[in-house]
Order: sequence, then structure tokens, then C-alpha cells
Amino acid sequence: MSELNITIRVKFHQRWFFALAVALGVIAPGANSALAHEEHGHPTRIHEGSCEALGPVAFRLNGVGGSVDLDNAPVATPTAVNPDVAYQVLISETTIDGTIEDLLAAGHAVMLYESDEVMDAIACGNVGGALNGNTLFTGLAEAGVPGHIGFALFRS
Repeated sequence: MSELNITIRVKFHQRWFFALAVALGVIAPGANSALAHEEHGHPTRIHEGSCEALGPVAFRLNGVGGSVDLDNAPVATPTAVNPDVAYQVLISETTIDGTIEDLLAAGHAVMLYESDEVMDAIACGNVGGALNGNTLFTGLAEAGVPGHIGFALFRS
């Protein structure tokens, strides 16, 4: 079976929302338990179905913005550049067994969640979009929690 590399980038287009989330995590009572999984970032899944009718999880992906992967191994994190005036961008990269054709053959959606503790949807995109050579670009729109948009890159 072929391997498919998936890169997800999410832009927070309301910078205040991201700053507020960080501040709440630091000062909230009992924050230690809530922060236990912060290094995993925003949980990300590929579901069967669509954003409008999610089915079961087909693939668990490394969390967007995480500093460790699903197996708790460290991952490289990008350096924020010009953060006072640029939008915050978080990324994730995961390799799964499968092909772009497999994902397109049946409906699939990429879903990002707030945290392991609060599995509220923050962004979703139905797999599809623009195919350029062996790279599929899929847009991710706000879902539930406003202020999160992005895209997923699927590369064979």
C-alpha cells in the first residue's frame, strides 16, 4: 500500500482568540489537568463522510500546533515570525497508509478539535479541492468555534 503525507496548516484570523486561549490556560483553576495534553496541539482526524455528516474516524493525525506526535515523540515546531502583525499559523504533518485516490473514492473530511478535553469542532474541510500533480489542496473552514481557517495538503 502507498503512503500519503498530510500537512495541515491553520490560520487563526482572530489573533485575540488565540491570545485569550493561552491566557485562560495559564490562569484557569485546575489548569494542570487541562494542560496535560497541550503538547499534542489541536486533535485532528480524518473522518468518513463529510463535514455536514461526519462518520467514524478513519485516521488519527498529529495535532495541529503540537510539539509531540501521536506517540509522544517530539516534532519540529516552526518559529513564529513577525507575530505582532501577522496571523498565527499552526501546522501538523502526518503520514498515513493510503492514497489520495483512496480518500477521494469515498467521502472523507478533515476535522480539527479544540483540545483532547473539549472535543468541540473548530475547523473542517471535505477532502477535495485543487489537485496539482501529486498534491491535493483541501480548504478548512470554521466549524463551531469561530476564528479558525486553513488548508490540508495531501501528497503521495
